Amino acid sequence: MNAPEPRISDETPVSLEAVELELSLGVLDLASLGFENCVSQAAEANGGTLLFHMPVEFIPGCQRIAAVLAGRGFDRRTVLVMLDEKGDSMRVEDAGHGNAFSGLAASYAKLVTSASTD
Repeated sequence: MNAPEPRISDETPVSLEAVELELSLGVLDLASLGFENCVSQAAEANGGTLLFHMPVEFIPGCQRIAAVLAGRGFDRRTVLVMLDEKGDSMRVEDAGHGNAFSGLAASYAKLVTSASTD
């Protein structure tokens, strides 16, 4: 039996942090935990931090988005998690792939990083 392929959007190479987050999200029960709790638990399981989550109306097929500062040490990356319009599946992409929230996510990541080093 073949395992399902990670649902990472775009055909561009993806970071290890995005794949790890996707795998962690895959074992959580979205229906019982809810979007925010799923993303937060998956981020923490991989040494990451939930930066923000909010509703979205202008990304086709997406009702909510979250940003995660994923990874540890110098290998940290900003990753976006999107909840589909039906609310029953999530997709993951590295920030910076043309998503309208990439800049906001990068700004939040810089704030969190600078606050933790002060």
